[in-house]
Amino acid sequence: MILRIYLVVFLFLFGAIQCNSEPSEERIIKIQEDKSLDLNSALSQILPLVFPHLLKDWSLEEDTKTKLWKLNVSYGGTTALTFNSQKEYFENTVRSHSMYNARLVAAVSKLPIQFIRLSLSKPLYVKGENHPEVGIQEFEIYRTLLPVEDAKSILSSSSELSPFSDLKHQKTKLIELFEKIKNVSKPELNQLHLITVE
Repeated sequence: MILRIYLVVFLFLFGAIQCNSEPSEERIIKIQEDKSLDLNSALSQILPLVFPHLLKDWSLEEDTKTKLWKLNVSYGGTTALTFNSQKEYFENTVRSHSMYNARLVAAVSKLPIQFIRLSLSKPLYVKGENHPEVGIQEFEIYRTLLPVEDAKSILSSSSELSPFSDLKHQKTKLIELFEKIKNVSKPELNQLHLITVE
């Protein structure tokens, strides 16, 4: 009898958790379609869903001619450690950046955003630093400017594939999608060649 009560309580709690934990993509669509939200309010809710634990800051710049906006987003990790080789570090960083660009485009597709400037900052160990307390410093290492309309065309041509999909399940298709997004984004800063992985 007690076991049955525990089972009922567990199933109830599990169901409640499932109902409250909507996938990010569905929540983002609802926020984009909420007409009661202005652009700042919508973005302040959307961006933490796109960058859980990685969002640093963001801002908007208006184009006075088109009345459309450039969205500037900065994100990054919290550790200087990596288990990748030099080549893997470079490839994975660029691919991950393209993934976040793709997710951002999907997340702001119904908002008046014309360009996305995405900046990656990470803590890195400074080789040869004489003062250990400043041995690890944060640097901006990669930044791109992405025309939203070009990226939206790429996403719509692969409409059966969501940039929020788990890479494990659709790896080949997602990598192809992120590569296309990378190809239409303009690199503004690339310091990856200065990083030595040991």
